[in-house]
This record gives sequence, structure tokens and C-alpha cells, in this order.
Amino acid sequence: MRACFLILFAVSAFHPAAQDVARTQYFDKNGIVTDPSTYKKKRTCILNDSLLLVTDLDRSGKLDMTGEFRYTPALLDALVECYAVYHDHPDLMGVRTWYRARGSVWRIELLDPFSFPHTYSANVVSCCSHVDPSLHKGSAFVLDLRKDGTVRSEGLYVKGDSFHGHRQGKWMYYNKKGELTATYEHEIGVLHGTRTY
Repeated sequence: MRACFLILFAVSAFHPAAQDVARTQYFDKNGIVTDPSTYKKKRTCILNDSLLLVTDLDRSGKLDMTGEFRYTPALLDALVECYAVYHDHPDLMGVRTWYRARGSVWRIELLDPFSFPHTYSANVVSCCSHVDPSLHKGSAFVLDLRKDGTVRSEGLYVKGDSFHGHRQGKWMYYNKKGELTATYEHEIGVLHGTRTY
């Protein structure tokens, strides 16, 4: 049930009523801006009120990533100038969802979760309330999902997103029934403290 809600929220967030197309950009396999006739990835940025809705598709039209970020002109410029905009961009706040080749969601990232209000705030508080405030900026709360949509694990990355950061605090792991099967404590990427199985 929890996974279905997460996926429904992630998908429904990208169908707003009033939209203004902001920009579309094409990137080659190295993430460099390229000609529309030779691209590997296409990024579309749509401005909707104070949100910037981003969709990345590969050349065959398969969904790679969607994002719902707090809009700033600097963030929009960065997203269309470079394919790889990561946690270190000061304006990157919001939700980023990654998709498998067959379209199922495999990861949901809450970028800068302590500053940007969102549906998952309760999850962040339950596992991350004790995290040193100096580590809040540039962090990402992550939900990893199985192909069937159930949550496999959840926890916080600090000093970066799920690709470049370090695990911090309590990480929780679940079975396919949604039952908690293990918890691990981390300190800047290193196992530290209690482990429960």
C-alpha cells in the first residue's frame, strides 16, 4: 500500500493543470549539449507556478528520470546547460524519481529534504531527526523500490545524493510484505552503532 501511494504521488505530480513550457535540451552520451538529430537524452523543463517539472527521456522515448524542483532561474539554466546537475547545485531542492528500462520506479530521492516540504516529511523525521544540522544542506533522503513497487530500503545520504553521497543515520530494510527486516546505523558512510536483523 505504501509503495502504491509513493508511485501514485510521483506520477501524479507531473500532470499539473496549467503549464508553461520553459525549455527542451538535447544531450549526447557524455551529457554534453548536442544537436536534436544526434541526441541520446532529451530533457524537457516545464515551469508550473513555483515548481520546475523536469522529464528526461532516452532516444527511444523511454522515461529515465522525472524531477519536481523548486524553481529558480539559475537551476533552470543549469539543467539545460549540463545533463549532470547534482546535489552540489545550491538551488536543487525537490523530488527526483528514477525509472528502470521497462518503466517501473527504482529510486525516489528527496533532495535537500530538511529545507523542502514534501509528502515524505514523516519518513525523514522518523529516521533522520538526530542528524547533525551541519549535514542537512546537500543531503538526499532515498527510497529504493523493487520492480513490484514495494520499498526495499530507505535512508539518508549526506554530502551528496544517492550517487555521490554517504549513508548517514538509520537505514531501514523491508521485505516484500513491507515488514521491517533490518536496520543499520551509519556515520558518514561507515557502519556505526546498532544493527538489528
